[in-house]
Amino acid sequence: PVARQVLMYQYNKWTKPLFVNSRIMFNRQVYKIGSIMELDRTETFNANSIKFVKCYVDNDLVNEYDNEKLQVADYKDYNYSVNVVKNLIGTKDSTGTLTATVSLDNKEVDENIYWYSSNEDIVSINKDTGNYQMNNSGKAIIYARMINNENFYSKINVEVSDEQLNIYKNVINPNINYIPLNHIQEYEVYETLNGNKTNTKFEINTYGMKDKHYTLIQDENIFKIINNLQNENTLLQVECKNLRDNSIVKLEIELGGLF
Repeated sequence: PVARQVLMYQYNKWTKPLFVNSRIMFNRQVYKIGSIMELDRTETFNANSIKFVKCYVDNDLVNEYDNEKLQVADYKDYNYSVNVVKNLIGTKDSTGTLTATVSLDNKEVDENIYWYSSNEDIVSINKDTGNYQMNNSGKAIIYARMINNENFYSKINVEVSDEQLNIYKNVINPNINYIPLNHIQEYEVYETLNGNKTNTKFEINTYGMKDKHYTLIQDENIFKIINNLQNENTLLQVECKNLRDNSIVKLEIELGGLF
């Protein structure tokens, strides 16, 4: 019907984000919420005690942001990535702190992370601070998960031994291999010793693409790539040479168009 409708729905974690002016799609028709009335609240001052909500909705026009195939209004495909060290190696009773950054569409954003361990007998971690302790020898996984969107997370492989192991790894962070046209992407290359950053310096070189397509800006181990001109035929090769042992870590980057 083309008129104001009355809608009642169950109040749960999926419907909780709905508010006045939220747009929803049913049967390929979009509606906008005009007003909301909370019903059947079992405890007066407890918002989570609401069981049902009644709202009025009005017809709205379908626009470019609506996904008719999925039947979702105001659809957005969120491209988050949680950036952490990939490996953590140490000995029993070792402690430390893990950190993470979050990127949305290749740009760093301010998002909160919570941490947890797959096996706290091996390694335990504070969910809020990232402070960890290695308890017994063995292998486990630490997860860094977004609080606001639990679908996005990263894993850290943890190996705990009784005796100290000196394992070096070269890391480029974030591991982003696509840069849109006219965008700047910042990277950091570093070496880890048993999962902890060292002060080792790197020599950074690029090849495989003409200079007109990109600009490289380097400040010690921090480097930025600017996409000046789209290139659909080849990938930009970034080679980072560890000046301690001459080991190499590489990254291939596609310089895309506007989207």
